Amino acid sequence: MNIERLLQNLRVLVHAHGITNEIRIRHVLARTSLHILAGLAGCFGLLMLDIGVFFALAGQFGQVQAALIIGVVNLVVAGVIFVISTRLTPGRELALAKEIQDMALAVVVQDAKDLQGSVSAVVHHPFDAALTATLGHLTGILVKQLRPHEKPHSGS
Repeated sequence: MNIERLLQNLRVLVHAHGITNEIRIRHVLARTSLHILAGLAGCFGLLMLDIGVFFALAGQFGQVQAALIIGVVNLVVAGVIFVISTRLTPGRELALAKEIQDMALAVVVQDAKDLQGSVSAVVHHPFDAALTATLGHLTGILVKQLRPHEKPHSGS
């Protein structure tokens, strides 16, 4: 077991972690952009539609009932647009990036165990043994820090 391989695997893990985060950020930006677009469409498009429908309904139902009907329809349209935007998924690329990240993490963990075993076999002095144990613990801490922290999926 050599340290170059461990470092290479750590670089792959960090790179996969970065790709995963980039995909998540792009997904959030796309969803937010659609929310903003839905809001703008609701403001500009429905304003003109509301004015036309208001005048058409005001003659039949009166001004108050016409305004209520238009308000309810506007809320339904906004709700439909919002539901559509929350159903967006990042797609296959996020699953692939997470798979690569998990594989890299497994390789790094195995390399760290191999390195710890190699160093432990060579060490005969108590100070060196303490150093080996510390190296193993530090590697474990590093791996835990690099592991993605999953948040509970809230349906969005």
